Amino acid sequence: GDDAVAEAWALALDGSARLAALPGHADQLLLRLRTKLNDVAWWRQRQAADPWDAGHLIAGEAAARHLQQHFQPRRATLLIAGAVDAQQLAHSIDALQQRSKTFRFPVRLLCLAGAPLAPDRVRSITRLVPPN
Repeated sequence: GDDAVAEAWALALDGSARLAALPGHADQLLLRLRTKLNDVAWWRQRQAADPWDAGHLIAGEAAARHLQQHFQPRRATLLIAGAVDAQQLAHSIDALQQRSKTFRFPVRLLCLAGAPLAPDRVRSITRLVPPN
């Protein structure tokens, strides 16, 4: 239930559903190109209809290290955390928190019912958005 709803929401947010609904390859290519051009247009104000990046949070030391050292969202981002190890989830949240000051776009972490999340972590997740 929760996984399917989260997946459908992610596909709607990241534009995959809109892309799949387009009738032809040329229309799909134009949408992808417009999205890429909007990503590099630093002067352009983001629009509410602009697609997000969305995907599943990959747990583990290597993934947390990547989040800590290299992750930089190119647009608003939704990360979905399912049933992952509590310690690995904590490392990933810490890594995102440490990098969040350099983010130009908001990053949201959606923890599904199976995600082991301590109450003190909820507060830190809400701070993954860079100040305006």
